[in-house]
Amino acid sequence: MRFSAPTLLVSSPIRTSPNTSRSTFRAPSDSSDSDEYSYEESSDSDEGELESSSGTSSEEPSESESESESESEESNSPRETEISRHRRIAQEEERDIEETVTAIRVRTRHKDPYEEWERQTRKDAFHTARKQQASSRSEFRDNQGHSRVRDDQRLRAACERDLEEVRQRLRDLDTRRLQEEQKVVEVFKRRERVLKDRIDNAIKIEEDKLRERVEAERRRREEEERKRAAEAARAAEKKRQEEERKRKEDEERQRKADEERLRKEDEARVAEAQELERKMKEQEDNADSIRETAGAPRADMLWLAGLRTLQRLKGETMRAVKGPKPPSPLPDNYQAPLAPPLKKLWSAQRRKITPKVGQLTDDPQQIARITEELKVIVAPIQGTPEALHHALLSSVAKIIIRQAETEVTAHKEQAVPLAQLAVNLLCAYPLLGDIFWAKLCELAGCWIVPIVANERDVQEVTPGQTSEKQYMKLWSRREDESQDTQVMRITGVLRLYMHMLFVPVPHPLPPQFRPARFWSYLSQLLSNTTLLQRVVAPEAIYVALDVGGVRAKAIWGKQWIKMLAFIYESVQGEGKERIGGTDPAAQASRVRCQLDIEKIMAANS
Repeated sequence: MRFSAPTLLVSSPIRTSPNTSRSTFRAPSDSSDSDEYSYEESSDSDEGELESSSGTSSEEPSESESESESESEESNSPRETEISRHRRIAQEEERDIEETVTAIRVRTRHKDPYEEWERQTRKDAFHTARKQQASSRSEFRDNQGHSRVRDDQRLRAACERDLEEVRQRLRDLDTRRLQEEQKVVEVFKRRERVLKDRIDNAIKIEEDKLRERVEAERRRREEEERKRAAEAARAAEKKRQEEERKRKEDEERQRKADEERLRKEDEARVAEAQELERKMKEQEDNADSIRETAGAPRADMLWLAGLRTLQRLKGETMRAVKGPKPPSPLPDNYQAPLAPPLKKLWSAQRRKITPKVGQLTDDPQQIARITEELKVIVAPIQGTPEALHHALLSSVAKIIIRQAETEVTAHKEQAVPLAQLAVNLLCAYPLLGDIFWAKLCELAGCWIVPIVANERDVQEVTPGQTSEKQYMKLWSRREDESQDTQVMRITGVLRLYMHMLFVPVPHPLPPQFRPARFWSYLSQLLSNTTLLQRVVAPEAIYVALDVGGVRAKAIWGKQWIKMLAFIYESVQGEGKERIGGTDPAAQASRVRCQLDIEKIMAANS
């Protein structure tokens, strides 16, 4: 493929006719005509310089000649004339050499514009031709690639159509084969069912015949056995009666002797037991008085006091406010009696308590403000029964504890303002102490004491009733509640209670809300192996350590460190010896106990 240079609109420069240099010296040219043109042009362009240099050179010898002539005229010596003549010849040759060198220099440095234009034109034409050639080749390759792709697509589409047609035929053949196989299988199944029915009928007939023969033989043997057994029973009964008569006579004699002996032993034992009971009663009374004085009553006393207060609240106070409880189950024609007038007033005041407690934050001013507002809400109303005031105190205690069950579980810092609010109300209304403790026993169960609840304690809450549901409530278990949810709820209430023990107060609170209860709580929990096997135990210990561990170290010193060492060893035990038992859910609580003990020991060390 041939490419021609494009026609350019740039006009070529006009070559001027070369002027003949006056110099007789010229370097021989070994280049083409274009080089000669370039040389002649450069000679013409530098002609002025040569003429100026020649003129200067010609002027210089004239001056030197005049000087030489003047000197020759003065000396009139032939020797000097000869030297002047040779000097003039040397100066002329030197001038010719300089002119020649100047001409050669001009010749080599001259650039012909026409030649430059011609060279640039060739270069542009070459680049344009290469660009057109590359574009043509690229277009040719693209066309070839597109053509090859279209051919491949047509071939692939044809192959796919053929393949799909073959697949369709294979599917048709498979469908036809499956239908034929299904028909054959169905025929064989029908034949097999008919044959099986015939065999089953024949077997059933033979079994019925055999069963009748066996049944007849069994009845005959049973009749014979019954007769023999009746005869043997009559003989054995007669013998037994005789032996029974003799045995009773012997037992009667022995009984009388034993009764006499036991009567004497019982009299001695009763006298001894009465004496021992009297002494233990005196010791317990003394211990109880000491505990009351020290503000650390026994766990069972606190537990029974809370249950009895709770029973009075539900059986007397709330019934006086809300009216009688409907029977369970309700009869068909049951009509609820009219609500007492106190119920409406109690409901209105109770609805004011919930938003106040919900607005609580860890701000002393806000806590003080909400405390004053709640004091006004639960304050005794003039002209109303005392039961309304007790019911409002029960409601505010329940709402605070319920708030701890939900809020403290998510944010444990929320227990601090709740505890401060509860203690403020306890200081304002001392009667709230027993009511608040009863509500803690109701919502946290025996874990608030701690003590092992039994069925006898159910009678304290619901006299005359004993049910599994009431027993579960004493352990703070609820229906349809997972173990994790129960643990989180109980520990939220315990965290509120532990914070209440360390809130500064202007005057002493009831014994169950004093700081001494912190030591009593942990010592009673750690000494009860039944409670320690429960999953709640390690979490309850962790809450106590997290809230009051550092304060207890400052109060009890080395004794507290001994208790921490015992807890640390207990959480690291194996099997049933560990706190929380073998339940895997208690592992995280045990680890938290270890970390908290290490933090307590590192504090202020």
